[in-house]
Amino acid sequence: LQEARLEVLQRILQEREEDHAELNTKRLDRLWSKKQKEKEAKFDKIQKEHIKKMRKLKEKRRTVEGKLERRDVVQDYSDFNSQTYAPMSRVGVFLDRGSEQYSIQSFHLSTYQGLLELEASLPDFVTQPRIQAPKPKSGGKAGFVKRTQRRQRELEEVADAINLAKRPAQPEKPLKFLVKVEKPVPRPPTPSVEIPSQELIRLQEERRIHAFAMLAERQRRIREAEESGRRQVEERRRREEDEIFKQVVKVHQNTVDTYLEDVIMGAIEVTAEDQ
Repeated sequence: LQEARLEVLQRILQEREEDHAELNTKRLDRLWSKKQKEKEAKFDKIQKEHIKKMRKLKEKRRTVEGKLERRDVVQDYSDFNSQTYAPMSRVGVFLDRGSEQYSIQSFHLSTYQGLLELEASLPDFVTQPRIQAPKPKSGGKAGFVKRTQRRQRELEEVADAINLAKRPAQPEKPLKFLVKVEKPVPRPPTPSVEIPSQELIRLQEERRIHAFAMLAERQRRIREAEESGRRQVEERRRREEDEIFKQVVKVHQNTVDTYLEDVIMGAIEVTAEDQ
């Protein structure tokens, strides 16, 4: 009898241990799933913040000199990927918003019986139009003109010609500001002075062009130096932001790992104490 009791007691203890182990496993699984979901949510939030910051940085880089750019309407309408043709929802534009208010649900349009009633309610001149051919003005056939109409047209042409002949001719208006300018007598050529003057003009032009070239080269170098400085600043800022992002992700990962280790160790200790 004692042995039977011991066997029953051992079996009960074993079943209780198995139940405790199963409960602990389920609790750890739930906790692990919860922490994984929180981790994914935090990671998604960080990713969204990163994308937002990158967009802002891109906009700042586009206007790095602090100048506001006016909207190029021609470019917007020529590019089918622009906001004009395909606006983004994240800026508050929804193309299909309120489209349900334009849907028409009518008995006369959706059913055959309604169409018959609608057709019966229309007057006859709508369903059976009556079109009359226009009558020609002349009484002849195939463009034939009567003799009286032909004479009337000839008389009108003669009257127009007589009126045009009786009209007095308008004299031409004299040019008010026309003044004859006499051409001055050309001077005799001076070859001894003309050649040095042309050479002097050529030298002056060459010096002026050289000065413009040097000025343009100096401005180009200044712009290149400014652009290089801005590029270095942007690259340094980008590296700093990437490093900050990596450190934040690393800290979150370490925090989650530490928390899970503490939870698992606590569960193991509780299980050991219960046993």
